[in-house]
Amino acid sequence: MQSAALWPPNQAASRPNPFGHADEAGLGAERDSRSSSEYGSVWEADLQPVGRSPRKPATSRLARPMQDLKSSPVANLAVFIIVPWVVFIMVMCPFALYYRHSTMLAWVIFAVAMLVSGGLRLLEHGGRADAAWAKLFFSTYYWQLLSSCCIAATLLGTALGLYAYSRYILVYHIYEGSRFYMNVRPSQAAAEFLDAGMLTFSQDTFVDPTRSIGYKVVERYCVAPIFNHAMATSSSPGKLPLANFWAVGLDCCHGRGSFECGPIWDESAHSGLRVLDAGPLQGEELHNYMIAVHQAAASYGIMAPEKPVLVKWTDSPQNLPKAYWEGGVHFYKKSVGYFIAAEMVLGLFAALFWESRRVSAAPQ
Repeated sequence: MQSAALWPPNQAASRPNPFGHADEAGLGAERDSRSSSEYGSVWEADLQPVGRSPRKPATSRLARPMQDLKSSPVANLAVFIIVPWVVFIMVMCPFALYYRHSTMLAWVIFAVAMLVSGGLRLLEHGGRADAAWAKLFFSTYYWQLLSSCCIAATLLGTALGLYAYSRYILVYHIYEGSRFYMNVRPSQAAAEFLDAGMLTFSQDTFVDPTRSIGYKVVERYCVAPIFNHAMATSSSPGKLPLANFWAVGLDCCHGRGSFECGPIWDESAHSGLRVLDAGPLQGEELHNYMIAVHQAAASYGIMAPEKPVLVKWTDSPQNLPKAYWEGGVHFYKKSVGYFIAAEMVLGLFAALFWESRRVSAAPQ
């Protein structure tokens, strides 16, 4: 009688069961008939508050968004395009623009990018609970291709970054740390200015385009001697004029006797930015200019020292170093734009490939 008072029969009959049974007697048999994929562990079901639906296992909650993402081709394609692009940006930037002062950081970013890119391939392997959701995410081919694209982005970003640094940014930093000579006379010895970055010549200095020459490799390397009026008018029997300074430029002349590199006809222009041997790229350029200098000296009866000073003629030498920095930034931005365009094209072909596989695998 006491138990009936504590648990009235009419309330027991109307009390809902956690698994939807009308009586406690059939709970064990029904529970055994339920699959673990629906209710999870029996111990997990026993812990549910009375009157509530059984809690789904954690794997079901994780699988649902993964399956939803898997069914979104737009999300798949966006990840495939954006992730390698971000890797390319993050790797190329420190190499191209900040390698001089952040060398260690650039290589650390390179190592991390390679490890993460290679680690994407591990997501295709099963056998562990932490990799099971990865199979629901995308297909094995997706992870392989995404990993390959990220590795390629890392290597390409490093190569292009080092090229931009050597071609532009390194030259900018060297000019910023070089000496600036003023009121230089062309008759002075070239050895006095081997540490120069920028030079301003005397007012009577000019470039002699009539004694210019162009040396053709892939581009035409143009040179012309720099004289003043005293050197141009003086002539001694058996003595050849000595040209210590030469104006140079690329593809700005047509063979002999025509030189249009810089504002040589501007009477207010008397300055030059020295051509530096700042690396392998600049070293090859300097070597080709020297060949042109020796050809001009032999052709026009001019003497040239072993190491003449080669300059790019300008009316504002202070602005030219900044142009190298801007050139490096422009090259970086252009590379980023070309890379995302290439990724879009590759993503389109990858999407067509996956679609063709899906259609071929579909039941006829």
